[in-house]
Amino acid sequence: MRILLVSDSHGDFESLNNLLILHPDCDYYFHLGDSCLPKYYMQSFLCIKGNCDFEDFDTIREITINNIKFHLEHGDKIFKKIDNYIKNIDCDVFLFGHTHCKLNTKINNKIVINPGSLSRPRDDTKGSYAIISFNSLKDMKCQFFYLE
Repeated sequence: MRILLVSDSHGDFESLNNLLILHPDCDYYFHLGDSCLPKYYMQSFLCIKGNCDFEDFDTIREITINNIKFHLEHGDKIFKKIDNYIKNIDCDVFLFGHTHCKLNTKINNKIVINPGSLSRPRDDTKGSYAIISFNSLKDMKCQFFYLE
């Protein structure tokens, strides 16, 4: 199973479209908010509403794939330490954006991933996104990619 994760593309439809062309083998495409694009442009993605989005996307989504519970949100509502926030969320994998900084860690026995920002990174000079590959939770791997 492969899931492409992207966040904070801020209107960059061309880069989003290129990701679909570059990675046609992904099973799912998740956009974790601030696409700043209309829904009809985002039909290939399961989208979360970010603080800059004008469309009526869900603010939180929970999806189970291969018995793994994924929690998706933009991250702009995390006002306290992320460990305290995540502690009470019933999930195996917590996915978020908003910070424009990549993250792949474990907090409270949960995998926590932020793909960074596709168009306005705050931690590198190139936009980033991630692909997670797995058959089970134990063999889950996250790889970051960068726009050329």
